[in-house]
Amino acid sequence: LVTKYDYVNLYNIETGDCICKNRISSDPIFISTEYTETAGIIFVNMKGQLLSVSINESNIIPYIKYTLEKPDLALRTPQTFQKFQCCAEQGGKPTLLLEYFDVLLKHGKLNSYETLEFCRYVLTQGKKELLEDQLREGKLEWSSESNDLAERYGVTVPTHLQEECFL
Repeated sequence: LVTKYDYVNLYNIETGDCICKNRISSDPIFISTEYTETAGIIFVNMKGQLLSVSINESNIIPYIKYTLEKPDLALRTPQTFQKFQCCAEQGGKPTLLLEYFDVLLKHGKLNSYETLEFCRYVLTQGKKELLEDQLREGKLEWSSESNDLAERYGVTVPTHLQEECFL
């Protein structure tokens, strides 16, 4: 978004969160258009200066994750999960999906969507103990769907989590 006061604002389209806000010129912008070479925007200000703005794709995710402290904006979406889910196993190595879960669990707690998918993954792999360990450590955002799935596989779910599902 380009404002009339010469600022470029970058927003997350799904949440409306402001990711970045920068003033691009001390003089008013005369005209702007899409700049396909950089997948950005090109401007001409009232002094005739030509300015270009684009996103540095190699830095945007670390910026969102660490500077804004909003890792959910950067990676933790169903679309990201589906990309990892589509990757095939690579001969004897852990799947990318398992590595994805591992990284998230090392840095915090899974959200309810990730918890449900984590349950599906580990239970179909016969790794019931892994799920029970994460439950004990409080690393999962439990839901009634997760509870139903766990019960089908005979997982021992702490009573306080079962109760939270129905509040």
